Parts: sequence; structure tokens; C-alpha cells
Amino acid sequence: MTKNVNTLTAAADSRIRRAAVLVVVVVAAAAAVSYAGLRDLAISADIDPRLAILLPVVVDGMILAGGLVVLHSTLSGISTLYGWFLTLAGVAVSTWGNVAAVAD
Repeated sequence: MTKNVNTLTAAADSRIRRAAVLVVVVVAAAAAVSYAGLRDLAISADIDPRLAILLPVVVDGMILAGGLVVLHSTLSGISTLYGWFLTLAGVAVSTWGNVAAVAD
């Protein structure tokens, strides 16, 4: 069985690469803003401070993964539902975590 592969022009390929870089940059900026709040929330939940630094990585990593899945799914012509689920779930957890950290 052969798979039908679409070929992209050099210009389209360049735009896709720039879009992927933009997704990573936006997620990195969001991660930098929310890092302290999520880390503090983990510490207030009695998670070892050495491990608490991983909570922001996991939460913001979910947002990054979702954004990249949406990009890949769109380009592949398949459903973007899973990617949007990951992205929105990550945004919801990050928002909740940062609000909860401020409330402490």
C-alpha cells in the first residue's frame, strides 16, 4: 500500500516552519510568565521544591504539544480535535494553577 504524499513548494514549507517557530516562541513566553505561579502552587501542595520545577514544564509542555499537533493535523488534512483538546486543557490548567497560586 502506498501513501499519497503532498509536496510543498519552498515558500509553503518556509511559512510552515515559521509558524512552528512562532508556536514555540508563544508557548515559551507563556511558560516564562506562568512559571513562578505554578512552581509556587506545587510547593504549597507539599511537593519537593526540586520536583516542583517540573509542574510548569509539564503544564506548558501540554500547550506546546497541542499547538504542534494542531499545526501537523491541519497540514495533514486530519482532525485537529485532539490538538485543540491538549492546547485548551493545558491553558485551563495553567490558568487555574496561576489563579490558585495568587489566592494562597
